[in-house]
Amino acid sequence: MRRILWSIPFLLALSSLHGSSLLELVGAPDSVNPFGARTVTVGPEAAYFNPALLVGQQDSGRGAFFMMVESLFIDHLKKDPKYDVTDEIYKAASNEINRVGADVPYRDQRFTPLPTAGLLSERGSADYNDIKMVIALGATKTIIEEWLTLGLYMLLPATSVQTQTPYYNDEREQFFNNSLHFELLEDRSQQFNIAIGLGGKVNKYLHLGAGLSFTSYTLTQTDVYVPDSSDPAFQILNTSLKVTGSLSPHFSFAAYPVEDLVITGTAHLQSDNGQIELQNKTQVWGWDYEDDDQRYLGSAGSMTYGYEPLRVGGGISYAFNIGHDYKLAPVLGGMWHHWSTYENRHGTKPADKWRETASVNAGLHLKHEERQVGFDFQFVQSPVPEQTGRETYVDNHRLVWAAGWTEYFEFEKVTVAGGVQAQLQWLLYHTTMKDLSRGEDEGGIVDEFPDDANNYMDPGVPFASAQGLQTNNPGFPGFRSGGFLIGTSLFVKILY
Repeated sequence: MRRILWSIPFLLALSSLHGSSLLELVGAPDSVNPFGARTVTVGPEAAYFNPALLVGQQDSGRGAFFMMVESLFIDHLKKDPKYDVTDEIYKAASNEINRVGADVPYRDQRFTPLPTAGLLSERGSADYNDIKMVIALGATKTIIEEWLTLGLYMLLPATSVQTQTPYYNDEREQFFNNSLHFELLEDRSQQFNIAIGLGGKVNKYLHLGAGLSFTSYTLTQTDVYVPDSSDPAFQILNTSLKVTGSLSPHFSFAAYPVEDLVITGTAHLQSDNGQIELQNKTQVWGWDYEDDDQRYLGSAGSMTYGYEPLRVGGGISYAFNIGHDYKLAPVLGGMWHHWSTYENRHGTKPADKWRETASVNAGLHLKHEERQVGFDFQFVQSPVPEQTGRETYVDNHRLVWAAGWTEYFEFEKVTVAGGVQAQLQWLLYHTTMKDLSRGEDEGGIVDEFPDDANNYMDPGVPFASAQGLQTNNPGFPGFRSGGFLIGTSLFVKILY
């Protein structure tokens, strides 16, 4: 009963809102080179990707509508019924069935499972297909002509300002959605993103930039009163909310050693909402409290959303003159990601440490005073190692293509531009199988109905159904994942 009551507040907890995951996923959705924006950009998106490129930009405002279709799949491979947990778990007694508490390290924790036939959700019942719609807004303002420029850039989800969908990456997920999830997608692409940047000119060879990404999150304190301990379904709730925020800095440079050649570098520091501590109180009428000075059941936890690691990137581009006032600039770039520091949605580091990764991009930028055309290609390496053990983080390497077109129309006092962009991201198909030779002490699959389980109603009598491995881990015995992200956008820009 106590475990049931302690779990109530967690189901009511909201956590956080992060500041940059969507921008890292789709690039600049209102640019002809969305994934080369750290090296070649002519708009307010530079406020996030490379503020040094703001210098010299004409004052402007931009608006865009971006739509992304997610066509994704995670196939949970068929599990042999011999691995199911039977109803006899309700009568089982063992020191290994339930091993939890603040003094038990995460890797040693064990949780009493439910019978497989009695789980709330069917294994693999989650829907991974969705349509995301985003509004992009931005502006640039000259502070000192040719020397200092300010930029503001934001992405606003059109359907919801914030979405948080926590889930567990091991057997605990059986109690909730009972499905695997794409760790770096889903709710991470449904958050608002705001960045402000300032670019300054040191001399004709060097520009420097700095910016801030805004992060906000909601702290929730829930107090629960249960007037009848025999009927915990009826409760009186009192919830307090506090919205707060933090800022994550980024820095950049753009060097121009010779005319038409630009070399760039960027550093975006780690960004997340920190670890949000949840402190909740549950009072139960008639409850025999262990501590007379604390007349409630205290429960605590933590949540973390939108974790982005330290990212250090660089790029180079050279513009060649071609006929009729056109310039064609090949673009090359790369970025290093410090993913080994990653924390999941419950503020826990993966047991199998994530790896540092590199992404590379290449593209072409064609520029004329009346139009711009861009093509991008990018390869993004997944930081997730093979998930052969207890945990199951789902992520795939990605191949990305994008193309964009902008046309400029000059009027007496302003110039108006309209453009389109399309991008395709292919999540490369991947199959993962659990390794049954990997022991529990080595991070392997947990035997949730341990062999030494006895019938507490008939002490000393073991269960035949407990012999061998039984687990409700939704990632067992393996899975396949992959799919596509398809994005399109329309945008308008006004230069004045």
